[in-house]
Amino acid sequence: MLLSRLPPLPVVVGALTLLSCSDPVPPAAEGGVYFRIYPGSNVPAGTACNRTTGHEAKIPSTTSPTAAGIGPWTVNSPGTPAVDGENGATVNCRVSGSSVSGRMTLGGVSFGVIGGNVPSSGNGTANLSSFDPIGLSMQSPSGTPCSVTALQIQNGAAWATFRCAAYNDPSAPNQSACAAEGVFLLQNCEE
Repeated sequence: MLLSRLPPLPVVVGALTLLSCSDPVPPAAEGGVYFRIYPGSNVPAGTACNRTTGHEAKIPSTTSPTAAGIGPWTVNSPGTPAVDGENGATVNCRVSGSSVSGRMTLGGVSFGVIGGNVPSSGNGTANLSSFDPIGLSMQSPSGTPCSVTALQIQNGAAWATFRCAAYNDPSAPNQSACAAEGVFLLQNCEE
């Protein structure tokens, strides 16, 4: 008698099937960067760059810069990026149209793109920031964004080179004569 009150088996299976359907989990965000900090060409009087011989950092740390010195990737390939949640990496990003923003951290190195406006067909700007294990916290001054050149920009992904005429430690005004250049990749980002 108790069995007669239960719904027929096909109804139960159908209901369970509907409950098990959901949107697929999107792939994890990925990111990579190579950057070089060096003395700038326009050094204000009384200032210096605390990286007189240049300084390089990268995410992931297993990539190597090319002989050309622009980064770990060739123009034809962005290399293998760090994946959010794997091997201690954290990658958060959003790329929608020409709007690019993101942050990646791995092994004590972090890199951020803030308020980027990078059209897919050319040059744009972004404020950039970085930190590395030797305690060097640097950023582009808010009034002097970095120039960014798109290698490939599409919704959810940005691959670009950058050059910062000014890239400084905001806590050390007398160390305000550095510049920076490099290349970054953000993909599987929110759109």
